[in-house]
Amino acid sequence: MEIKVQIKDGKNSPNLKPGGYIVSASKSFSIDYSKAVAITRNPEIYKNIGIPYIWISKVEGENAISPTNLPKLLHTMISLSKKHPGVTFIIDSVEYLALENGFESTFKFLISAKDHLMLNNSSLVLIIEDKAFKPNELALLKKEFKEIS
Repeated sequence: MEIKVQIKDGKNSPNLKPGGYIVSASKSFSIDYSKAVAITRNPEIYKNIGIPYIWISKVEGENAISPTNLPKLLHTMISLSKKHPGVTFIIDSVEYLALENGFESTFKFLISAKDHLMLNNSSLVLIIEDKAFKPNELALLKKEFKEIS
């Protein structure tokens, strides 16, 4: 199944440079959504406000990718960032990816995604529930991804 994501014209927020970021789900933050793509378990949230999305689901559907198919998700992200340099990917389902793949595989995927996206002037924002991770896992995430406060 082909992922069909239309990214609007626009520019990244000047505050968000290419790279990797992390924000607690309990905090609010703002970025320029004009060139954002959500990677989510809850596509309706983004669909309702006009943000393109990739649905992380084991059920086949529009723009769906299985949570265990990290290579396909990575390939899709890299392809979109090459096609639309400066895109910001927002992953609000990191905990689910870790549940399905284990923390180590998920962490390796996130690091690889961040590095590839940086090459295309793009960003990766992780929205996480701190309590869903063990202290050492959270420390690794916060070491690799800059906290948005």
